[in-house]
Order: sequence, then C-alpha cells, then structure tokens
Amino acid sequence: MTRSSAREGIVARASSTLGGDERIVGAARVWATDTRTRVPLLFRQRHRYDLVVTDQRLILLARPRRFRAPWRRVRGQPDAPVVAKRHAAFTILHVRRNAPLAQLRLGSDDGGALVLEFHQTDRGVARDLTGYVHRARHAPESR
Repeated sequence: MTRSSAREGIVARASSTLGGDERIVGAARVWATDTRTRVPLLFRQRHRYDLVVTDQRLILLARPRRFRAPWRRVRGQPDAPVVAKRHAAFTILHVRRNAPLAQLRLGSDDGGALVLEFHQTDRGVARDLTGYVHRARHAPESR
C-alpha cells in the first residue's frame, strides 16, 4: 500500500466525522499515546492511529485490525474518533524535530497530554498541525 492510497483511505474513513464547512489539511498514520499517568514517556506504550488535520479540528481515528486471531473475541470497529477536538483546546508543550520520528507533545484543556510521533515523510502534517494550534491559541478572542 502506497502512502497516497493510505491517505485516501484515512480521508474516506474520516469523512463521516467531518462538519459541512471543514476542509482536510493533512492526513497521516502516527504513533500516539497519552500521558495522564505518572509513567515516564519512555515506558509508555504507543499505538498506531490515523490522524486527520482539518482547518478547525484534530481528529484521531483508531486503525482497523488487519488480522484477527481465532482465539480472540470479535470486537467491532469503533465508529467514533478517539480524539476530535478543536485546535484551540490544545497547547504545544514540546516539539522535537531532529529525532528519527518527529515528536509533538500537545497539552489539552482537561489536563492530559497527547504525544504524537510522525514518520519522516509526514513531517509536513506535523508542521501544519503546530501552525494551526499556535494560531488558534494566539488568535484574538471575538466577543
């Protein structure tokens, strides 16, 4: 599967969660974890997710299972996204660009932090996401 066909699949899966006036800016497969517990990031277990960045929100989708072992229970695929928040709900805590995986740590309004790690070819999506979060945080509030 090529990257372009993977991105098309991600966009097709995310189309049901988009609003009428939202525009997709980027899509990528990322490694992600949250840091709500006191376990250091080095020891946190990461999972692969599909990330869609729109002009208004960040949407994180659980990936469908490719293989189901016969001894495991059958679980349906989640219909709802794991995370679907507006850019203003996040703050940029840390950006690491020079590592093999670009790492972006976003703090959320509920006190947790979301760590996203991007492949080298998806660094443009990470750059777009940091730009949207930065602009949403520093935009003048409309009354």
